[in-house]
Amino acid sequence: FVVILVGYACSGLSQIKPDERGLVRRFGKIVATPGPGLWIGMPIGIDRLDRVSVLSVRQSTIGLDEPTILVTGDQNLIAATIVIGYAVDPQSLDRYIVHQDTVDSMIASLGQSLATEWAAARAIDDALIDGRVRLAAYLSERLPVRLLQANLGVVIQQVGVQSLSPPEEVREAFTQVNEAQATMQTVENRARQEAISRIRDAE
Repeated sequence: FVVILVGYACSGLSQIKPDERGLVRRFGKIVATPGPGLWIGMPIGIDRLDRVSVLSVRQSTIGLDEPTILVTGDQNLIAATIVIGYAVDPQSLDRYIVHQDTVDSMIASLGQSLATEWAAARAIDDALIDGRVRLAAYLSERLPVRLLQANLGVVIQQVGVQSLSPPEEVREAFTQVNEAQATMQTVENRARQEAISRIRDAE
């Protein structure tokens, strides 16, 4: 019995790693937020200690299995894959622990909403020329505000647009259109140069 009692008492001992922060709840009420080192608390059943790494960068991916489809302002489609890196905010550890099972999906949902807004305000050509850089900057600027409102206890570390292109099923047709437009531009430039040359000869 003594051994069992000692073992139960020792269940309140926990080691918090250097990259971790802890949140201790006693009967559901937050009583401490210990940093790295040995934590001596009440036994299991009285205290609950959650340990969370606050240095590691986690990822939420939009279009993980297949690219997400965005509609541009001129009613064209573009396929996007976006990776959002985030970390736990040590000052909001309690909020992260409450939402930790849904943080990835909520970040993806907020990012998807912003990406949809961005695409809807642009024509297809504008979106594809330098869209990866512009979309990443758009998300980096606005997503932290949305996350602050959602109170998830995380901060954005980086946003990367891995791909931004026409959907696979129309990619070949889109390429053909671009090639045709490039050919037309080349013919127009040659005709313009020839016209200038003839005018000079006539003068």
